[in-house]
Amino acid sequence: MKSTITGTSYVSIALTSWDEVKKANGLTAAPVSEPDQTEPIGGYPKLSNGEMIALIQAWKRAAARSRIPTWGGWYELTLDALGWHAPGDRFKDAQADARAPVDDATVRLFWTSVASLAGQLDAAKTVIRPLYIDWSYAGFEAAAREAWRKMKEEGGSASAGPAPASAPEPASESAGSGLLIVLLLAAWATSRRKKG
Repeated sequence: MKSTITGTSYVSIALTSWDEVKKANGLTAAPVSEPDQTEPIGGYPKLSNGEMIALIQAWKRAAARSRIPTWGGWYELTLDALGWHAPGDRFKDAQADARAPVDDATVRLFWTSVASLAGQLDAAKTVIRPLYIDWSYAGFEAAAREAWRKMKEEGGSASAGPAPASAPEPASESAGSGLLIVLLLAAWATSRRKKG
């Protein structure tokens, strides 16, 4: 299954993708927060490994359209979703693995990374194009092959070699990307209230 998300900015596309995932998981609460909070009310939308990889691939393509440096975070997040954490690990790319839930810390890192990327794309005045998301298992497998090729290029392999660099938490998270996503969500909620 594939879907297309459009918007007037990459921030609005990010918020729509957030909304789509919440709806798909049976959640209807709007992602709003108080101005002084650094986390959205109700937390970040949960994802399966397959959902996260589908969104990673879509955002990676969006980043490739920009003058900003490519989105390096895609690789570490993809490896995490594929179960690669240390040398000797093997990719977990069966359909059951694609349906398995992503841990809360990685979900948080993913959504804050997307919020940051969307803000950078808008700041760089990147031409706004729809986000095309391939939710299929074939898309999950293709992303696994791409990550494996990148790992091979870096001198490792999917069954041995150096552990990939982990995606670190931002140093000033309380005033960083967590706050960015809260501000984006507050703006989104305000615009929804004006329309409704």
